[in-house]
Amino acid sequence: MKKIVFTLLLVFYFTAGVWAQNQRIDSLQTALKSAKANAKVDIFNELCWELSNSAPKKALSTGRQALDLAQSQRYSKGEATALKNIGVVYQYQGNYPQALEHYLKSLTIFEKLKNEPGIANVLNNIGIIYRNQGNYDEALKYYERVRKIDEKNQDKTGLASVLNNLGSIYYQRNDYDKAREYYSKSLAIEKELNDRAGIAISYNNLGLVAFAEKQIKKSLEYHFKALKLEEQAGDRTSMAGTLGYIADVYQQTDELKKALKYALQGFELAEEVESQALVMNLSQSLMVIYEGLKQYDKAYEYQTYYVFAKDEVFSEANTKRLTNLQAAYELEKKQAEIALLKAKDARDEAERVLKQSIAVGVIIVLVIGLAFLYTRSRRRKRVNAILLKQRNDLREKNEEINQQKEEILTQRDAIEERNEQILRKNQDIESSIQYAKRIQEAILPNREEMKEALPQHFVYYRPRDIVSGDFYWFTKTEPQPLYADSPDFQGNKLLQGFENEKLVLAAVDCTGHGVPGAFMSAIGDSLLNHIVFDRRLTEPADILKAMQEGVRKALRQDEIANRDGMDMGLIVVDMEKRICKYASAKSWLWLFQNGELQEIKGDNVAIGGWQPDAAHTFTTHTFSLDTPTTIYMASDGYQDQFGGEKGKKFMRRRFRELLKEIHPLPMEQQHKIIELTIQDWMNHLTPEGNTHAQVDDMLVVGVHFPLNKQRRSFRAKADFSKHI
Repeated sequence: MKKIVFTLLLVFYFTAGVWAQNQRIDSLQTALKSAKANAKVDIFNELCWELSNSAPKKALSTGRQALDLAQSQRYSKGEATALKNIGVVYQYQGNYPQALEHYLKSLTIFEKLKNEPGIANVLNNIGIIYRNQGNYDEALKYYERVRKIDEKNQDKTGLASVLNNLGSIYYQRNDYDKAREYYSKSLAIEKELNDRAGIAISYNNLGLVAFAEKQIKKSLEYHFKALKLEEQAGDRTSMAGTLGYIADVYQQTDELKKALKYALQGFELAEEVESQALVMNLSQSLMVIYEGLKQYDKAYEYQTYYVFAKDEVFSEANTKRLTNLQAAYELEKKQAEIALLKAKDARDEAERVLKQSIAVGVIIVLVIGLAFLYTRSRRRKRVNAILLKQRNDLREKNEEINQQKEEILTQRDAIEERNEQILRKNQDIESSIQYAKRIQEAILPNREEMKEALPQHFVYYRPRDIVSGDFYWFTKTEPQPLYADSPDFQGNKLLQGFENEKLVLAAVDCTGHGVPGAFMSAIGDSLLNHIVFDRRLTEPADILKAMQEGVRKALRQDEIANRDGMDMGLIVVDMEKRICKYASAKSWLWLFQNGELQEIKGDNVAIGGWQPDAAHTFTTHTFSLDTPTTIYMASDGYQDQFGGEKGKKFMRRRFRELLKEIHPLPMEQQHKIIELTIQDWMNHLTPEGNTHAQVDDMLVVGVHFPLNKQRRSFRAKADFSKHI
């Protein structure tokens, strides 16, 4: 029952306006013929919204017409609404990067207009994207912002939606009491508003909670109530989702024939509405049902549908692009705030210099005037001569004052120009480094995915500068079909089974640190993605050989005198066979089994740079995980750090003894000890009375494989979400 149907849940939010849809579309198309200017933009936007659920291609075309017309007429609100609606269509299709890109552009315009309902709508939809990608903390931030806006404006429709979405977060976290509370509040508001689409959504969500609490009968009652409302409205998209959910309930209670009936009905509707997310979820259900019925050819057919649909909806490239889009949006806002603050400081400084200059001039004039009066009163007898002399003196003084004033103004202009140059340079440097940091953070593995695949692990990652030349890389490969060498008598491939799922983990130390090191780490990450995902290499020695060839080609090391490269250690784990394979380039692996330490030295050949043996083949070390096993990989930054009472390096010997002491402890405690040990080492004072500065990037990765073998289901949680 707990399976991936995130986009399906998203679809239910798009259905709030599909009741009596055909009549509404006809009415809008009639009104469009006589509409002009901004009114025409508004009608195009309403048509896009109405079509988004039933005809996504036509909805996109209509949304783009609204966007082009709004931009040509400089109609900001219409432009923001068009961008939001186009994002909704892309999100319905499972194209999250395109959806987020349009949402962020829409949000920027609504914020400039101070249009709070529009801001709340877009924030709600962005929250759903992050929830569907499994980033629940980020989604919760957006939902809470929406809730505050809706409560302030007493927007009951929006409040019902965000309460439903908040309930979905608590459902994902297994807090079913809290989830039921929010879903029930949303249902009460929807009944008050007679929002039948919203009522159907809440029934489905309450059905999820009931099933999670083993209340099978109650769960089916809720889902059939939702299905009845959707059939009355002719909402095929929502019907497909609910049919899939009913099928999942029957499948989990071993009523497989009933499950097959509802799943096939849902799959047919999903293909009709061209929803890859629904196709993905229902093909997964059918794969499991046919497997239970021992119809393995059908199970394989729907498993193929599931794999292709999943690649379109949830790909690693999409996840990284989402992260980069959000980072770019936040960086742009931050840079604008910094620029405003610095501009204000520059104006204040210029005003201060000008006031100071004027004050100096006034004081000089007052002193000269007083001197003139004093001299005249003391020397009355030589009035004419003194007056003439004083006039000449005053003229000279005035010329000096004017000259000083001109010099002061020139100095002020020069200071302002230098300040502007400094501000521009600082802004450019700060923007570049911070942007590089965001990019590097975006390419690092998702912590929640690593925690799910490797529950007992830690990563100590400490860049010397803002960005790092060290990085770690992790992925979990998808099971791939294995075919016989010879086809059957009809020429078809014979499926023999599936290759086991594998876990790939690497610790990499690139040449240099800071920005140059970060560039090398980006090259390394890109090459690993290509080698593992595109070329599908899973043998450690083959991966390192491909990395060596890729780095040399990327840096043109056969053509120019470039010697940059990287040291790295890499493990590939087959959890089904309980086998771990390891290969490395100038790196070490520390392995503990039954309290005994094995130090495995990698090949003395780096990735990239000067190669004494261009045809070198890396060595793969294989060991069993049938006993409790703890492994560690690290860059040389930790071991080469200066400190201690004598100001020497930490060294590999001391690092080895540290691992012997901590390896029986829980991984979280090991991580803390690793961090505190090196910090204490660096805190010893130098002869100058300073603590030791960090000399290189640091990376230590530890993983514990326990004795008990737990098979993990690929099914994730599901819930229903609502769009506005």
